[in-house]
Amino acid sequence: MPEPVQLSEQVQAIRQETAEELIGRMLDVRARMEALEEEHKHLRAVLLTLLPKGRTMVGDTTVTVNSFRKFSPKMAEKMLPRETFESICVLVPDSKRAKALLSAEDYEASCGSPQQSLMIR
Repeated sequence: MPEPVQLSEQVQAIRQETAEELIGRMLDVRARMEALEEEHKHLRAVLLTLLPKGRTMVGDTTVTVNSFRKFSPKMAEKMLPRETFESICVLVPDSKRAKALLSAEDYEASCGSPQQSLMIR
């Protein structure tokens, strides 16, 4: 692997300052997004109590309120007889098991394109 390029102290200082500024902006955006998400949840809850089920015209906007139940695998396992529950189950590949059992080449060939990650705490 090639040696890392040594940057002048001035260039490193500029990079550090830019990184700090960008991180500060990202943290500010994250905080605003969280606040907007909370406001969105609140407004949604209020609208669900105000509007009837079905389609409603509100000004030029069509709003649809529906009620549904989401399938719960855990609830199905509790409520259904074992044989019935097993009949609705499917095998799903597991990445941890694949990494443990496959050769490095086979595992890498099974992976998608590399992705970058950035975590700021």
